[in-house]
Amino acid sequence: MATRTQPSPPFFPRHKPKPEIPSPPYCWALDPVYDAVDYGCLSELDGALAVACHARRSKRYAREMKCTTLSVCVREGRLDMTRHLLEKYPNHMDYVTPKDVMEKFSLPILELLHASGWDINQDSSPRFRNNLRLIDLACHDEPTVRWLVDHGAEIDFERDETYVFGRFHLPLEHCAMRGSVATFRFLQAKGAKLGKWTLHPRRRDRHRCQPSDEDKAKRKLARSEMLYFLVDELKLDINGKEADVPQMMQWGTPLHNATMRKNGEAVMKWLLEMGADPCIKNRRGLDAEQLATECKIERALAVFKDWKTAHESSN
Repeated sequence: MATRTQPSPPFFPRHKPKPEIPSPPYCWALDPVYDAVDYGCLSELDGALAVACHARRSKRYAREMKCTTLSVCVREGRLDMTRHLLEKYPNHMDYVTPKDVMEKFSLPILELLHASGWDINQDSSPRFRNNLRLIDLACHDEPTVRWLVDHGAEIDFERDETYVFGRFHLPLEHCAMRGSVATFRFLQAKGAKLGKWTLHPRRRDRHRCQPSDEDKAKRKLARSEMLYFLVDELKLDINGKEADVPQMMQWGTPLHNATMRKNGEAVMKWLLEMGADPCIKNRRGLDAEQLATECKIERALAVFKDWKTAHESSN
């Protein structure tokens, strides 16, 4: 009879270091807390939190319940509840992340957190080096960006190009995607550095609600103004590649990125009109059209077909 052998131990350490901002736990005892926050009942919050903290006889568990409740109040934009919890539990901001702050953004809540010692330069999740910080998430709102810079937000760092997954994107790169030219000029004047991803269009952040037609028109106009600003005024290389070393999710030139981007046909047409070279190959040896063929992106292939027809007729 064959004997069962013991599996070989993995090469990676079995015990990983605990992240600075752990994921909030879920407990059935928190349901009354969520209800109190949803309805904005400050009078019910303390009682619901007390019940949740006593669901287990553990000081660590009670602290987790308090930290989770504070992060929920911040995420729901409850100023009175946030102020009440910070006054009662001033050192329980472990679970508050930049994404919580920007979910239903409130400048008074941000000022309250900052005054209580919350770090505005922390990552959304320290387990990943390419995660977003508060100034990255707020780059579409110029008054918030100015407030963050005035209160010590770091913007003058450089990306670590040697890391295979890449460093989180620079503030100017986020601003080029979702911000305005005025915000871009302000950040650049304050010392923010240009990166090789600045001209590369990327997928937008996910939003819970669908934007209206008016919002889409405003975003389209802002994106057009930004593209002209980056190419005409800053003279960025329209055929420049993302990094000098191979990294994950690296497509090639801005035209490669626009080809892979959802609804990127308008940017593709603009890049081709501005002189982007469709024959440049990426690290895999594929030009933009070959990349679209490999990934079966029919709309991008139609753009290349129309451009070739117009280019041949003009010649």
